[in-house]
Amino acid sequence: MSDEFIKLDDLINKGKLELRIKKSLNKKDVFGIWFYWYCKTKPSVLNLFGNAFYVYFILTTDWFWLPLAVFIGFKFGWIYGLLTWVVHYIIQRIVFSGIGQGFMLYDAQHNENLFDDLWQNQSIGILSVKKRDSVMHEDGVPVIIIDPHNQDWRKEIKTGKFD
Repeated sequence: MSDEFIKLDDLINKGKLELRIKKSLNKKDVFGIWFYWYCKTKPSVLNLFGNAFYVYFILTTDWFWLPLAVFIGFKFGWIYGLLTWVVHYIIQRIVFSGIGQGFMLYDAQHNENLFDDLWQNQSIGILSVKKRDSVMHEDGVPVIIIDPHNQDWRKEIKTGKFD
């Protein structure tokens, strides 16, 4: 790990900075991005045969669930077809999005390669925990925001203005 990343990790552990997933990142894809990275970099029981991500991808895409819901609706009744679509929605939007955000932030904080990938794809930002008053936001806005659109986090960490 680089010195800058060690310092960033130290600032996060001290409670001065936090990582945030960008709001522009589609919530349903957060778990998929993290799971793809996990399967690619960490051999585990989940990825025993090398196809765990592809099974996840097929089971969470609309083109699998919509025909399945239509088929079940025609075969067993419209209520079962609707229930199939609701199960798909619950799995994809509610369960996986929350789990994925937590896992991704944790792994990005502890793995520089994942952090750099997310940073280059403009999927993650660094925010100061300390906030200043804002007319528009009740809770205030972070004093320091390091955004991948216009700043390099390594230069900002080297300057030491967070200490």
